[in-house]
Amino acid sequence: RLDRGFQVLQTAYPEAQSTLEFGELELHELEPGALIRKGNRWIKMSDPLRRPAAAWGTLFNEIGNLSDRFKLMKLWRDANRGTLEELITNPKDCTTLQMLEEHYRFSPSFIEQFLRPWLSGIFLETKLETSSNFFQFVFRMLASGKICYPAAGIGAIPKQLVRDIPSDRIRLNVAVRSIERSQVLLEDGQTIDFSALVIATDVHSAAKLTDNQLEASGSGATRCIYYAADQPPFAQPILLLNGESTGSVNHVFVSSNASPRVAPPGQALISVSQVGAAALEAFEPEDVRSQLTTWFGDAVREWRELRIYDLPHALPTQPPGFMNASRSLFALPPGTFACGDYRETASLNGALKSGRETAESVIAYLHSSQCLSSTG
Repeated sequence: RLDRGFQVLQTAYPEAQSTLEFGELELHELEPGALIRKGNRWIKMSDPLRRPAAAWGTLFNEIGNLSDRFKLMKLWRDANRGTLEELITNPKDCTTLQMLEEHYRFSPSFIEQFLRPWLSGIFLETKLETSSNFFQFVFRMLASGKICYPAAGIGAIPKQLVRDIPSDRIRLNVAVRSIERSQVLLEDGQTIDFSALVIATDVHSAAKLTDNQLEASGSGATRCIYYAADQPPFAQPILLLNGESTGSVNHVFVSSNASPRVAPPGQALISVSQVGAAALEAFEPEDVRSQLTTWFGDAVREWRELRIYDLPHALPTQPPGFMNASRSLFALPPGTFACGDYRETASLNGALKSGRETAESVIAYLHSSQCLSSTG
């Protein structure tokens, strides 16, 4: 089962808690922390709060220094102060890199070997120009809950969301050509009339469909390469990060280590991710395989490439002040609505929240229209 790009679920997301049935998703918890590639070997960074037995090794490993560990604790305390709304609208917003370097003063080695590859995989940009408010939101979610992977992959989440909708109400693989007054024109020439319309796409598609009435923001890009192997390169359900400044691979995850159901018996499903727009401009499959061979040995030569997903608009960019900008994007005609994670935090939580709030707005609009119609 191939998700369109690597993604996991944070159980601390408030919208996920109120919307999803976690039990039905059969969530498998990932190992908190990461394995970091440095100097031709793997170094484990565990969460000492969740894995006390690994605290000593994490405190004194070769990634950064002891001072960096205390700064992480300070960051954890700061990220857990106040409400989520106060956190993401903090007027002292700056870039994440500025916060790490100037406010917390993490050592350069700790930033380059751990924080940059880790956060690049979350933000899908390597310069860490993403809002520090958003970073603290992410850090708070990571610290407050578990990182999990559904037994059937991330695709199980949208399947759960639509399970109560009759199948004949959903049309797949039908592209929309344009929106004209109260009609949607499809690429096959058919039209659909509407009383209210929700555009639930990425912001670039939404901008095209509304003749740029919605302003398209930047995007974080990623390439996800899936391989099948007879044996997994490692046994743990843990994220592997490239802590070296060489090669194009940012992180590796063995999905079948988290859930055996996503691969046939006796097979391993391996997700390899590159991040940033530059990663999509050129692709040399043998360079990726060569880097993985350096990491995992000659067995990589036998890995079978299953599929490559290039996702240029995988995530909306969220620079400092993103919340003010995202909430002023909209000048749509009455009865037309837009939702997406670009309106909130660029996360599964933001997508769910935007969807719920948009649905509430649609209900209120339709109720108001019916009242006006009956009055008239």
